[in-house]
Amino acid sequence: GQFTQQVECIGEIINIILKNDGTPIAIGNKLHVT
Repeated sequence: GQFTQQVECIGEIINIILKNDGTPIAIGNKLHVT
């Protein structure tokens, strides 16, 4: 099935989505650090 995994890196969060065929999609979101 499809699931999402959040991996926190330096200054950003990467959302890794694996589709039903196993193809990974990584979406990076920059975090604003004050």
